[in-house]
Amino acid sequence: MENYGVFDTPDLAQSSILHPPSSDQVAFATPKRNSAIRQLLIGFFLCSATIVSAADPDSLQLLLRQSPAQSVERARLLLELGEAYAGILERDTAIHYYRQALAISNALSENRLELNCHVNLARTLLVQRLRLDSVEVHLDQGLALTESIPDTDYEKAVLLRVKGEFYRQKGDLETGYAFMEQSGEILEAGLSSGRLSPEDRTRYLTRYILVLNGQGNNLKAQGRCEEGIGVQDRIIELCEEINNTEQKAYAIFNKGSCYFILGNYPRALEHFLNSIRVTDDPVVRQRMEAGVLLGAGSVFAEMGQLDSARVYYKKALQLNISTQRARTRIGTLENLGALEMKAERYDSAVYYFEQSIALARTGDRQGMLASSLTQISAAHLYNGDRTTAFDYLKEADALTQQLGVPGDIAYTKATLGEYYQQIGQPRQAITYAEEAYTLGTNQQLPDIIRRATLTLSKAYEETGMPTKALTYFRQYVALKDQLRNEDKVREITQLKLQNEFEQEQERQRLEQEKKDAVVAEQLQRQQLQRNTLGGGLLAMVAISGLLFWGYRTKQRSNALLAEKNDIIERSLQEKEVLLREIHHRVKNNLQVISSLLSLQSRRVQDQSVQEAILEGRNRVRSMAMIHQDLYQTENLTTIDVGQYIDKLTRNLFASYNIEPERIEMDTDIEPLQLDVDVLIPLGLILNELITNSLKYAFPQSRPGKIEVSLQKEAGQLKLQVTDNGVGMPEDFDPMRSTSMGYQLISSFVRKLKGVLELKHREGTQVLLSIPQQNMA
Repeated sequence: MENYGVFDTPDLAQSSILHPPSSDQVAFATPKRNSAIRQLLIGFFLCSATIVSAADPDSLQLLLRQSPAQSVERARLLLELGEAYAGILERDTAIHYYRQALAISNALSENRLELNCHVNLARTLLVQRLRLDSVEVHLDQGLALTESIPDTDYEKAVLLRVKGEFYRQKGDLETGYAFMEQSGEILEAGLSSGRLSPEDRTRYLTRYILVLNGQGNNLKAQGRCEEGIGVQDRIIELCEEINNTEQKAYAIFNKGSCYFILGNYPRALEHFLNSIRVTDDPVVRQRMEAGVLLGAGSVFAEMGQLDSARVYYKKALQLNISTQRARTRIGTLENLGALEMKAERYDSAVYYFEQSIALARTGDRQGMLASSLTQISAAHLYNGDRTTAFDYLKEADALTQQLGVPGDIAYTKATLGEYYQQIGQPRQAITYAEEAYTLGTNQQLPDIIRRATLTLSKAYEETGMPTKALTYFRQYVALKDQLRNEDKVREITQLKLQNEFEQEQERQRLEQEKKDAVVAEQLQRQQLQRNTLGGGLLAMVAISGLLFWGYRTKQRSNALLAEKNDIIERSLQEKEVLLREIHHRVKNNLQVISSLLSLQSRRVQDQSVQEAILEGRNRVRSMAMIHQDLYQTENLTTIDVGQYIDKLTRNLFASYNIEPERIEMDTDIEPLQLDVDVLIPLGLILNELITNSLKYAFPQSRPGKIEVSLQKEAGQLKLQVTDNGVGMPEDFDPMRSTSMGYQLISSFVRKLKGVLELKHREGTQVLLSIPQQNMA
């Protein structure tokens, strides 16, 4: 079985990215935070291939119920069902079906099926950060199977890449990078063999992009961000070769995160914002929007603009709630908690960390739980609640030891040392602080070293060992001065980069003005040439008329007719070009209006205002699609109504995040070409009717069906929109309604001189009849 239905990323915001505060007691950042190399970023995409099963889970469930127990057919269906659920990001359900498929494959000794199960389980468990020990088991068993099964180079490359990511998450960057390189070598060999079909070449290139992405993330974690930028540029080139806009968007985002680590915040923000613009896929854009908001918030946080950072983080949190992306939501909550710690608002920090812990426990996300536990313990400790801090510390210490991530362990040990020093147990403090000091030194975590040296200096002084106390205190002061100097250098560099960025923007603006001036001059010259040519032609016509005045009447008439036809043809061509340009510009202006409405919706908190803006955007889009179709086709006055309605309904489903499995759309459209003067009001009426059905006919996630029919009958055009939802009141009159939507409908019905009927039959049925003489 070929499909691997796991999104290996696009979950965002695994941990906070803020600098620790300058407190001499406790530093509050993510446990994996390294102020020198800034290993982990919010909005971070591990690597993701959206290679998913195209099958519908419901249809697969039906086939599964009909399949024989303990059969190869059932194992294949279970595996495909897992892929289908992974494709819609229901990974816990996917894991459940993968495990059933694995059990049957083992029982039947179906090695290739068993291999596919191990591949999918390893990837999905790693993305969920569930049972990392199980991840390693599935990786090892899968790799062992590739040695005994022929033609499994591709599967082996996938497993090696996941194993590299596994070690990167555990903090063993060198081992992780080595496995990534092995995976890349296998894929490169396949690509250079010349034996791959076009389809397999695309598949290999897609997987190779993920390997490069993993290598780039590893380089970024090591602080080798200049090399990481080069890797992301290579990914962008490959994505353009196979037209993979999704991975290209992720690569641009990751490139921005490299600039972020390097302290080039203007360039980082530029790439964060550009990443979402390269794809028109609404699903991908929705996944990335939270990451872009988090990236922008983190830029402002690093620049010390905490209020602006808080605004972006809260927008990301609201987006995660609305889209039910729990994993990304946990990371966003951690970011908000770390931000409040930096602002010394410890009660608020505890509030956010408690939410992230509750979500992590619910989803059994042990890695994210460990991160939140370590940070909330520090928040309670600095807020003076030592008892609660110690309760969280004990759990965090046990969990971080189990997971084996050095950064988490070091952070927990450093906080335990601070705790025991505060409650007057210096020997215990020394034990934990020395462990933190060793881990911090090995992992190059200067903030952990700073915290550990301060604790050791105080603890050794309390135990009567002034020499050691003085040694550690001097090391603490030196490191603190170094970090302060780094902050100053970063601040100066930031100002310099900001200035360079503004200068570059000004240079680009001046170049654009220069280009616009050249274009304007060229247009003016062309206009003058056209005028001169037109005058010359008219003069020639006049002279020709005088020369042929004496010829016979028929010849003179034929000559004049030929000239008039020539003028008419040229005029029609010019008008066609102008009309096409008008449609193009109208479409562009409507898209600008839609973008402005989108930006405005992000600035308001009132839900009703946001819904009104969304409805306005959909109305604008319904008109923009008409003008886009007009300038892209040969016919400049009429449009294929069937294609238009199909695009309109898909846009509305995407706008309201409607799952096709919940609400079914059925269309019956007669092949028609309608004039733009008819289609614009008709499209707006249809936009309002479908919007009403999507918003109000199926409350509380109720499933249903919407039917749209457009037919010519008895000299009339009949549009019918039917849903099987909750229906409308019996006395409701659409032509007298005061709602904005139905007022628009009434206005356009009158414009078309049509008749609107509303019927109540197991839902709502709206019928619009338009006289034949009002159509193209």
